[in-house]
Amino acid sequence: MTAMMVLCSATLAGAFLIAAGLYQLTPFKNTCLAHCWSPAQFIAAHWRPGLWGARRMGLAHGAYCVGCC
Repeated sequence: MTAMMVLCSATLAGAFLIAAGLYQLTPFKNTCLAHCWSPAQFIAAHWRPGLWGARRMGLAHGAYCVGCC
């Protein structure tokens, strides 16, 4: 690896760590936590009938859980 590649990698890694730290303080993180912590309440509030409804609810709930982690 060249010196430029090492510097770029360290800078990029630092930027990702700072971004991840700042994300922890956003309202979006709190919204995701609220939905992910109570799956029964999520299902009751976002109920969709049928197979496609179940898939849609599963994808939505999964997105919230990814957002909180």
